[in-house]
Amino acid sequence: MSKTPMTPEERAEGARSFARALEGIGDGKCISEASEEFWALLRDIHTMAKSRGQDGEAAGALTLALKVSVNAKGEAEIGWDVTAKKPKKKRLTAVAWVTKGGNLTFEVPRQLGLPNVSLVNKDDPGAEEQSEGRMLRTDA
Repeated sequence: MSKTPMTPEERAEGARSFARALEGIGDGKCISEASEEFWALLRDIHTMAKSRGQDGEAAGALTLALKVSVNAKGEAEIGWDVTAKKPKKKRLTAVAWVTKGGNLTFEVPRQLGLPNVSLVNKDDPGAEEQSEGRMLRTDA
C-alpha cells in the first residue's frame, strides 16, 4: 500500500481490476504471452512428472514482471517480461570416498576385493567378460 494520502477523487474511484489492466497492456499481447508461456510450462511440468513414474512430481514457475513509469502529465508507460522456469531433470548422483591423500575413489575402501578377480583395460588380451563397461579378468 502506498503511504501517500489519497485524494477524494482517488478514494471515490478506488482500485480497478488488475486482470483488466493486464488485458490492456500491449493491446492484449502481455496477457496472451503470459497465457502461452503458462500453457507450455504446464505441459512441460506434466511431462516431467509422468517421466518420474506413477507418483512422480515436478515443479516450475512463471514470472510476470511489469516495469511502470509515469510522467508528471499522468502518462504511464508499461513494459513487461514473462519468464518460465521449467522443471529440472533429476540426475543421478555419484558416490565416492576421499582417500587419505585427498583424492576421490569410487571403490569402497572398507570392502574386501574378490579373490582372483581384477579390473583391466578392455584392450588387455587377458580380458574375458565385459561388465558395465569394465573388463574383468579371472586369475584362476
